[in-house]
Amino acid sequence: MRKMSSSLFSISKRIVNQKGSGAHAIAGLLILIVGVAFGLSIESEALVYAAIVIGLATIISAFLMIIKQYERVIILRLGRYHRQVGPGVQTRIPFVDSVL
Repeated sequence: MRKMSSSLFSISKRIVNQKGSGAHAIAGLLILIVGVAFGLSIESEALVYAAIVIGLATIISAFLMIIKQYERVIILRLGRYHRQVGPGVQTRIPFVDSVL
């Protein structure tokens, strides 16, 4: 049990530390589409709602990034300087913004 909880903690820590990615947005969209389609095909409202919640949470997580207290980040929008941000929860647009 202890090993499982530590592995779940490490997975969530890795996801939070990532600077957001387009892969999250695509995965969320796929979860949303496939989950809703499957839920409707077997007529399960609970599965449809679960797919919507999980899919939207994954898509929203693609737009967020957490910057540690000792870090500063430069955001490039389409390869050009856009802004410099400090620590805390920041937003970015997947596929458009690059983080340095």
